[in-house]
Amino acid sequence: MKEDHWLTMCKARSIENGVYLIAPNQVGNIFCGRSLIIDPFGIVIFDMGNKEGMEVIDLDIERINLVRKDLPLLKNRRTDLYDLR
Repeated sequence: MKEDHWLTMCKARSIENGVYLIAPNQVGNIFCGRSLIIDPFGIVIFDMGNKEGMEVIDLDIERINLVRKDLPLLKNRRTDLYDLR
C-alpha cells in the first residue's frame, strides 16, 4: 500500500494548495520510488517509477491560476487565525 498512499497524499497536497507538487522519493531497500510531478488539479504529469535519474519538465504556471479559479479551495482558509508577527 506504500505506493498507493504516496500517490494519494501527493495528489491531495497539490489539490488542496492549488500548486504543482514536485515529490522526489528514493528507490531500493524499503522505498517505493515513484518520484512525481503533479499538476494543481491532481493530475500526475510525470512519474519516474522506480528508476534512478533526473528529468526536466516544462510547467505551465498559468495553469495554477486557472485551477485556483475553478477550485477556489484557498478561499476557505481562516487567515484571521494566523499569527502574522
